[in-house]
This record gives sequence, structure tokens and C-alpha cells, in this order.
Amino acid sequence: MAVLPQERKLCLWGEPPTYSGRGKPRVHGDKFQINDTCTWSEPSQTIEQEDAKLARGRIRVWTRKHFRLSPDHPMSIILVERLPEDGSLRVNKPMSVDRKVLRSLCDRYLYSYCCLKNCNF
Repeated sequence: MAVLPQERKLCLWGEPPTYSGRGKPRVHGDKFQINDTCTWSEPSQTIEQEDAKLARGRIRVWTRKHFRLSPDHPMSIILVERLPEDGSLRVNKPMSVDRKVLRSLCDRYLYSYCCLKNCNF
């Protein structure tokens, strides 16, 4: 998992379009630049929810993205945003998280929780 600030000039690539039958098949699809929302495609999933402590939040997920030098290793990008309660256009800075890292952190948390729960002090 990697937590990335949105200002970072990191570029990911989507899946290539289907082979047209002429020339070499493409390796990369559309460009997805972390700090440029104009390059973002429609997310695969979007979830918005109200929380008593954190106010309104939104999670967006893009799947099958890859780095330029590793097209055979797709990953998912998760964007977590905390939206303002007043409905203004100002949005708090989001953070992007790779799904593999998120799973790793969740596994570590569950392992430590299970270990602590089963320990008798």
C-alpha cells in the first residue's frame, strides 16, 4: 500500500484498448495523473456516506491502473475525501491509497487485534 499526496506528479496508465489488428498491440491506455483531475477517468466505484464524527465522506476507486514500466502488474487506486458540511466548493485534500497496501494494513490490524483479544493479562 502506498499513501500518496495529491500534489505528487505521479502518472499511472489504464488498460490499453483492444487490439485493432494492425501493428504492435498497445501496452498502455489512458493517462491517469494523480495531481491533475482532468486526466481522471470515471471511477469504478464511488461511495458517499455520512459519519457522526467525520462529517460527510466519499471514497472513489479506480481499478486496473499500472505504472509505465510494469504494465503486467495492475493495481487499484483508492481516493478518500472528507467533504465539507456546508456544501461549499472547498474540499479537504484527499489521499490516494493502493488497495494491496490497504489489504496489508488491514491484515496486520486484524492479526494484532486477534492476538490481543486472545491474550489473558
